[in-house]
Amino acid sequence: MRAAVDGGSEPARRVRTALARAVGGVLTAAVSLTDPDLIVIGGEWGGQPRMLAALDDHFARSPRRVRLAAATVPTPELTAARMRAVEELRALIIRSAHPGGE
Repeated sequence: MRAAVDGGSEPARRVRTALARAVGGVLTAAVSLTDPDLIVIGGEWGGQPRMLAALDDHFARSPRRVRLAAATVPTPELTAARMRAVEELRALIIRSAHPGGE
């Protein structure tokens, strides 16, 4: 799917347009219920500039224009695990620097 969306060919453009219409329809319904200022697109679609552009084109024609942005955290599900690992590493370094607990 990713290769079909990312390419510059006419078939890839058609796939992006169809996906943007489908995803954009769902997001348009969510916009009508929640009235956000911004929609953050993550996962596979957030990392695809051409897909984001296709979604942006879809929203340009929708009744309620909403800004779209790509997620800046590529794997948010790992954020807490990373934070915990950094905390544990810091604690280990501090304990190692002061082995007697001084």
